[in-house]
Amino acid sequence: MTLPRNRPQILHDCKTLYSRRLTEVLREIEVISFKDAERVAEGARRYFDDAIETAKRGSSFTEEAHGLTSSQLTLVTDDDLELSIRLDSLAMHLYEASSGWLWKPYLRFTTLLDRPDLPKEDNPIAPLGLVHGLEEMFAADGCKIAIDSRDALLDQLEALLTQKLPEIYREIDTFLSDDGIEAGQANILTTPNRANAGQPGDLVGTLAALNQALVARLPAGSGGSGGGGSGGGHAAAAGKGGKGGERSAPQAPSGEQLRQRINALDQQEQKRPGKNAPTGDGSSTDLANLIPGLFDDKSPGVKAPPKMTSATLGIPPETPEGLLVDLLASIFDALLADNTWPPGLHSAIQLLRTTIVKQALLEKTPITDPKNSCRQIIDSLGTIFRGIPPNADPRQAICTRVFSISSKLRQQYDNAPDAFPKALGGLETMIEDRSHDIERQLAAYLPVIKRLEENDDASKLSAQALAKVRLHDVPDEIRFFFDDIWKPVLQKACLQYGHNSPEWKAYCSVIDDFLWSLKPDLDEFDQRALSFRIPQVLKQIRAGMEFTQQPPEIQSQVLNICFALQARATRPGSVKAALPSMPTPSKTTSPRDVLLRNVRAGERSLQSVDYREAGQPAPSSLACQQGDWLSLSVGKRQHVFCVAHITPSATRALLLNPELESPLAIHLGILEAQLRQGEARIQSRTSLFESAANGALSGFQA
Repeated sequence: MTLPRNRPQILHDCKTLYSRRLTEVLREIEVISFKDAERVAEGARRYFDDAIETAKRGSSFTEEAHGLTSSQLTLVTDDDLELSIRLDSLAMHLYEASSGWLWKPYLRFTTLLDRPDLPKEDNPIAPLGLVHGLEEMFAADGCKIAIDSRDALLDQLEALLTQKLPEIYREIDTFLSDDGIEAGQANILTTPNRANAGQPGDLVGTLAALNQALVARLPAGSGGSGGGGSGGGHAAAAGKGGKGGERSAPQAPSGEQLRQRINALDQQEQKRPGKNAPTGDGSSTDLANLIPGLFDDKSPGVKAPPKMTSATLGIPPETPEGLLVDLLASIFDALLADNTWPPGLHSAIQLLRTTIVKQALLEKTPITDPKNSCRQIIDSLGTIFRGIPPNADPRQAICTRVFSISSKLRQQYDNAPDAFPKALGGLETMIEDRSHDIERQLAAYLPVIKRLEENDDASKLSAQALAKVRLHDVPDEIRFFFDDIWKPVLQKACLQYGHNSPEWKAYCSVIDDFLWSLKPDLDEFDQRALSFRIPQVLKQIRAGMEFTQQPPEIQSQVLNICFALQARATRPGSVKAALPSMPTPSKTTSPRDVLLRNVRAGERSLQSVDYREAGQPAPSSLACQQGDWLSLSVGKRQHVFCVAHITPSATRALLLNPELESPLAIHLGILEAQLRQGEARIQSRTSLFESAANGALSGFQA
C-alpha cells in the first residue's frame, strides 16, 4: 500500500479538526466557559500527540501508562479519587456508545501511521483523550465549576457526548478518506513476524489465513474490507438515516448488553424441543441434567442449535470482537463436524460454547498464544478424549467427569471470577489421572516387553553361533537345518538356560559336529572320531527337536540325513551316496516379513507386530517419541495408542491405551516405515484447537 507523502500534515490537520469539533460541542453546555473547553481540547491534543509518538516507536501507549511505579504517583484526596472513578466510568460508556464509528478511523490510522499492529486502545482520538482533558479542566486554577455540581455536569456531558462523538468520528473518517487514507485490514491476531507463518503445521499462519477469509467475505465498503469510502460499519446491518439518506454505522453493544445477548442465545438453545435446562450445582453425574438433550433422538423435527456469530450477537463483523466471534464459530463448526472424536467431546464443546465466547471477548492474551485460556480449555478436552473410540458410550466415567466440570464452569462463570482457572485445574487433574492409568498399565506389561527384548538377545547370540555356517560350502538341504530347525533350538535354550549354561554349549556343539561331518576326504583318525561322536549328536538333535516341539515327520527327515552321515563316515572307501533331502518350507519367506502374534509372560499377554526373524536392528532415526499418541492400523482396524515405553535398545515400543484391553508391542523399524508411508500418523503433535482451525480453513478453501 502506498503511503501519502504529506502524512505529517494530514495528522496535524486531523488533530486540529478533532480539537475544534470537541470545543464546539463542549460550548453547548452553558456552565463550561470557552477557556474550560479549550483546556479539555488541549488535553485531548496532548493525548493525540502521545499516541502518535508511541505508535512511531512501536510500543503500546497503554503499556507505558501502566508502567508507572508507585514513586511516580502522587497521593490523591477522596474528591480526586471519586472524580477519577467517575471519569473512568464516563470513558467506558463513551467507548460503548461510539465504538461503531470509532473503529473505522482507527483502521485508517493503522494505514496513516504504517502500524498494522497498532493496539486499538492507542487510537489517537479515543474517548480516553477527552477524559484526560476533562481531568485537566477540573484541576486547573480558575475553574469555576464547583465540586457539588460536578456530578450533574458529568451526567450532562455524558448525554451530550454520547450523541455527538459518533458525528465527530464520522467527520474524521470522511476527512481521512478524502485525503486518500484507506482503512487498514482488521486483524484479530497480535503476533510477531514469523518466517514460517502460513506454512503447514503453523497455527499462527492458519489463524491468520482464517482471519483473512473472514475479512474477505465481508461486503464491500465494510470496515474490515480494507477499502475506502466515507461510511463505516457492516453493509448488511447498516440502516439509512440522517440527511440525504446517509447510511449510519451499527452501534456495537455494550459489555453488559453483549453478555445478555450471549446468555439469551444460550437459553434459546436450552428451550429447543426435547431440551431441559441444567439443574443443580453442576456436580451431578446425571448426564441428562449435565448435557440437556444429549440422549435425545436426532430426528428431523429437532432444530439445530443457533450458531453464535457476530450477526446473532449484534457485533459489527468488521471489528476485532466480531472477527474473533466468527473465527471461534468456524472452529466450533469444524470441531463438531469431525466424527473422529467421540460424542462426549462434541457434547462438552456444545456445553461450553457460549462460555468460551464470553471468555474470549474478555481475554487479554491473544488467541495465538498457547496460554490463552480458551485455547487451553479446548486443547485440554482434546488431550483427555484422545484415544477414546469414536463410538464410546458418553455415560462412561471420563465423559461424566468432563461434563461435571463443564457444567460447573458454565453455571458459575458469570458470578465466579475463578471459574475458568478452576475448570482448567479440574481438566488438568483428569489429564494427570489418565497419565497415571497409563503408567500403571505400563508397569504390568513391562515383563512382557522384557521377554521380547530377551528374545532379541537370544536371536542375536544364536545368529552369532550360526555365523560359522556361512563360512562353509554347505548344501542347501543342510543349510535349511541350521536356519529353520536348529536356530529356534538355540534361541529357546538361551532364553531358558542362559548362554553360559551347559545346555546352550551342548546345542552349540552340534553345529561344529555337523560342519565337521561335511569336510571332504576325512582321514582315518577323523573317521573313527566322527563314528564315535555321531550317536551322541543324534541324541542331542533328537532332544533339541523335542525341546522345540518339532512335528514327528520333520524329526524323522532330519534323523535320516544324520544316519546317512553316520554311514558315510564309518565306511571308508565306500561309494558315497547322495544325502536324503531335507524338508523345505512351503513358501519362500523373508526374515523381514511382518508377523502379528500374541506374546505372553506370566499372566499378561499382548499383541506384537514384529519381523519374522527376531533381532532385526533398530532404525537409524525415530520420528516418534515416548508420550506421543499414534493412530495406526492393527490387523484391519484403526486404533489410537500412546507410546508408553521405548526400550533402551530403541528397537521396540510398547503402545498403550487405557480404553483398549490389549496393548501393542511394535518393532520401531516397522513403525517408522508406517509413519513414512502414511499408514500411521502422530496425532498428539497437533492440538485439538489447531486441528479444528485447520478444518475450518479447509472449509473456507473448499
